[in-house]
Amino acid sequence: MNEQIEMLKTILTHQEAVYADVEDRIHQKRRVLIEGDVHRLAGIDQELATLAQQVTRLEQERMGLLTRMGYADQPLSEVISRLPVEEAAHLRDLRTRLRARIDNIRTANDQARSLLDLSIKWIEDTVEIIAKVVMPEAASYGNQNGKCQPGKAPDGGSIISSTVQHNA
Repeated sequence: MNEQIEMLKTILTHQEAVYADVEDRIHQKRRVLIEGDVHRLAGIDQELATLAQQVTRLEQERMGLLTRMGYADQPLSEVISRLPVEEAAHLRDLRTRLRARIDNIRTANDQARSLLDLSIKWIEDTVEIIAKVVMPEAASYGNQNGKCQPGKAPDGGSIISSTVQHNA
């Protein structure tokens, strides 16, 4: 049993290290989003995908070990509560640090997602403005999604006609 507990400590320590890398990459991603560096963003996303594979592998190892220890389908907190006090203390500390990392990752990821959503909205609005300036006759009336809605134009048609002549 002591050997299995040591293996569990090793797996959890590796998980914490991978989560620390994930947390670092997500903070980098947020900075890169702010800077607008698309090439670095793609590289960070690839690194995050690799780290996600490592997390999955470690989680599978941990679940396999817990099954062999007789704790299949039980949360780590339950496993820790059944261990001797001297063994449980270190595992409890590792679990607390893992939970903190996961919470930090969740928060940072939500912030990065919000930045991406804002960037997409800004791009959509900019493209719409440019389209209306370059080709006013293609601009739809009364719809911000750029789709024509029959009967919305003042003349009863679908599109407001433009007097601007375009050279083809």
